[in-house]
Amino acid sequence: MKKVIIIAFLIIFTNEDIIDDAIVIKNRVWDGYQKNTGAHYYVYSPYKTGYSKVTSYIQLPYGLNTNNGKRNAYISLGVLGYSGSIDIGIMNSGNGWLPYYNDIKRGEFKTYKDFIAPAGTKIIGIEIDVTNSRKIIASLSFRKSDLSILKLTSPIKIDASHILLYDNYKALFRFFRFASLCPTGRDNQFDGTYMLGGKFTGLTIVNNNKAESWGISSENVEFAWLVSSRRINFNYEGEQESFSISHSLDPLKFK
Repeated sequence: MKKVIIIAFLIIFTNEDIIDDAIVIKNRVWDGYQKNTGAHYYVYSPYKTGYSKVTSYIQLPYGLNTNNGKRNAYISLGVLGYSGSIDIGIMNSGNGWLPYYNDIKRGEFKTYKDFIAPAGTKIIGIEIDVTNSRKIIASLSFRKSDLSILKLTSPIKIDASHILLYDNYKALFRFFRFASLCPTGRDNQFDGTYMLGGKFTGLTIVNNNKAESWGISSENVEFAWLVSSRRINFNYEGEQESFSISHSLDPLKFK
């Protein structure tokens, strides 16, 4: 009798709460996609030498709950080279949005507390350049809802020579972006955390010195997918995409 009850429970759990499923948005999901990190999505450009810059506005989420630091919120761009990647964007552990970068290959994670988003910030502008000297330069602007500037960061310069391969004197890499709520410990997808109402707008990529669309429907996006589909609402149109993530007991009821 006990065995029957346990089996029934597992069937219900599997059907009602799919965890770490990968849903294709465009093309396919890469093998080895991230698991045990909660709901998130990724968008990748093709791998080519013509790219040099991406820009976007990030509309900050209207709702955020990290459950006393059980998760960190990330809204990021990044660069994927031949031997590793570097994330650059904004994060929030519950005490405000601030710039950060994460160089996984070198084990470097740095935040910029001097540039925490000031009161009244609704939108953050972000620009990522990759230079011919194999450096990544990030610039951020903190803005009101009408895009008027409250504060600017100093340029954030990151050595990327260890991940960037050159082809005819041009760097060969992909740009990418993502939004996630990453656990600081074990991934508990019922921990009550949420990030609601975030949005990328004005997504632009510079290809061979020409500014082009970086929206998902454009040729400048090759791969896109989302993970833990019951816990993330995602929509895109043109050069913008919106997302909400919820790890509540009833994740389909987004606040």
